[in-house]
Amino acid sequence: MTRKLPPEKLLYRATWQERFWSRIQRAEGCWKWTGTIDARGYGAIYVKPRVRKAHRLSYELHYGVDPGELEVCHRCDVPACVRPDHLFLGTHADNMADMSAKGRANRVARLRGESVGTAKLTRERVEEAIYVVRSGLVTQASMARHLGVGQTQMTRIMKGHNWAHVERA
Repeated sequence: MTRKLPPEKLLYRATWQERFWSRIQRAEGCWKWTGTIDARGYGAIYVKPRVRKAHRLSYELHYGVDPGELEVCHRCDVPACVRPDHLFLGTHADNMADMSAKGRANRVARLRGESVGTAKLTRERVEEAIYVVRSGLVTQASMARHLGVGQTQMTRIMKGHNWAHVERA
């Protein structure tokens, strides 16, 4: 048995603004987006012809300004927050500087050498490999085989692209 809706309900379609406001949980601090959340924690809503970020729509709705190429940054650092006074416009560089100043920069990006979980080599082995290859005792290819890394990795080590923090005497 299917339920029939009254005719006035069949014709009514909520506007994107109505759908937007129905998905916000207001509080003293952040206004949390309760609709769809993307993989990075940002709210998302479909507004023809595409899916839009909820915090960007909130900024546009409250300030009447299309952010365009600028980023809508969060003062509160809560991706799902759409409260307009928690949002500000900035360039990507501004957003990254804000993130870094607040200590939220990706810690993994600062890992080097053996600290990287996938590292096959140690600092000592890299220093020894650089010395031996530069002295001409072995070729890069044979050293790469000996260390269990590829030729490309060995070339990157020798040029200082990888393991750049290792001293090269």
